[in-house]
Amino acid sequence: MTAELIGCIVNNECRLLPVSRVQDNGVALSLPALVGAAGAREVTAPAMDRAERAALVASSDLLDRAFGSLAG
Repeated sequence: MTAELIGCIVNNECRLLPVSRVQDNGVALSLPALVGAAGAREVTAPAMDRAERAALVASSDLLDRAFGSLAG
């Protein structure tokens, strides 16, 4: 996977790959994103039903609170 990721960046392939990156809410999540010379951009959230979306938001909120408790 690392070689594939580096190849996408070096060759500016703009491929959709699952990568971890900090989202707009400040929490790092692994979601599909276009990867090219500029790095990971344009996150493409997978199709999720209401329960899946709620679970993802709950996980993100939990990570944010856990980080906040460690950061002081």
